[in-house]
Amino acid sequence: MVPLRIAPYREIAQEVAARLIASREGSDPLAPWTEEVIVPSRGVAEAIAAEMLARMPNGIAGLRLQTLEELAQRVLAASGQTPRVANEMERRLAMRAAVRSVDHPMMESRGVA
Repeated sequence: MVPLRIAPYREIAQEVAARLIASREGSDPLAPWTEEVIVPSRGVAEAIAAEMLARMPNGIAGLRLQTLEELAQRVLAASGQTPRVANEMERRLAMRAAVRSVDHPMMESRGVA
């Protein structure tokens, strides 16, 4: 099991980039990546990509930096299942409806949904 690491996103992005680059040493730069990176957000993916580009100025191609949601959708699609996923606006509407259904003073504050 991988140990839990708590650090600012920038440090984590630097460490992930270093590990990815180390895994590629001595291999064909055009070969597909054997690693996939699961990130908590697009912001982290962008930070990792920026670190990779800083260390590999000639560029990178084919590296997968995906969110858990994207991974789940890909796994389902590979098994022939393509469930409909609500878009961002539908999710917000659902959260607002859920917040309205709970009768508690905390739910009346702005930004709860």
